[in-house]
Amino acid sequence: RASPSLRHVFGALNVGYALNNLLPVRAGELGRTYLICRKQPLDAGHVLSTIVVERVLDTITVVALLMLTLPFIDAPAWARGPALLLGLGFLGAAIALAIASAAHDPAMSLVRRITRKLPERLHERAERVAESALEGFAVTRMPSVMARALAWSVVSWLLSALVMYAVMKAFGLSVPLTAGIFVMCATSLGAIVPSSPGYVGVFHAIAIESLVGVFGVARNDAAGFAFVQHA
Repeated sequence: RASPSLRHVFGALNVGYALNNLLPVRAGELGRTYLICRKQPLDAGHVLSTIVVERVLDTITVVALLMLTLPFIDAPAWARGPALLLGLGFLGAAIALAIASAAHDPAMSLVRRITRKLPERLHERAERVAESALEGFAVTRMPSVMARALAWSVVSWLLSALVMYAVMKAFGLSVPLTAGIFVMCATSLGAIVPSSPGYVGVFHAIAIESLVGVFGVARNDAAGFAFVQHA
């Protein structure tokens, strides 16, 4: 199977993020898929499946970082139980994807029963997309690949937290490093549910309430940070 170059994937990723800032409900993910498939003879279902794995892995990483941070801060109840349940849910999703990929024939049999309800002209296409998606999910059964992906995910999200902390210090906020990690986790988890383009309003509300409620930052200072960080 063809494999797109890092340069092309990086370009498609940036275009997808740009579209997410302009369009609602994460439409940029479809744009990223289109650009990758346009350059390489890949099936859209296969590319979308890798994006699903990426999002699942990202969420597990963010929840893990949040769980490691909570003992060092006076976190509200909403940041503990729901976050843990969310992490367990996405971990279960990863396991389910691995099982579906391993049990290829039963999974495809289930897909065929479902696609029978679709118009006949869509049967073959839907089954082809499901087939390629299962192939993409096979990566969840490769421990070495998943370990490398997890390591890069941790590095990526920690760098994001450091950027937030740097902006906080630029605003003169007297907060610990854990504030950067907590706000990064809170805003990222809040963005899981598709919302407004660029998460305008959603990001700001979560960042402000996290700084005010957990770290005692003045609301005006927290709002200034939120608007500049988002920009």
